[in-house]
Amino acid sequence: MKKYEVMYIIRPEVDREAKKVSLNYKALQKSPKQSLIETLKVGEKHKAEVVKFLNFGAVLKLENGAEGLLHISDTTNLMGVNIYEIVKMGEKVEVVIKAIDYEKLRVSFELELKY
Repeated sequence: MKKYEVMYIIRPEVDREAKKVSLNYKALQKSPKQSLIETLKVGEKHKAEVVKFLNFGAVLKLENGAEGLLHISDTTNLMGVNIYEIVKMGEKVEVVIKAIDYEKLRVSFELELKY
């Protein structure tokens, strides 16, 4: 911060007895995750790496570093199939961004269909 620099801050707390004001500058800054997600658009195709398996899908990491969920229902119509039967750990797959929740910072993917 430089002298006479204009800054926007949040004033979350005022302690009148101690005559102190707590200022919060960091709360106005974007998180790295938020910056990554804001560059994405629904319908875009990306390459992603499988980094973790869950009971209901897999966590994928895009080349730009953003992570999201590939739900099992977005990979196959077959019942009783596990996600690790469709994709493998560390495998790079082509995905389409299905939805983005900017408030919760969540991204969901679906496998790109290849004909």
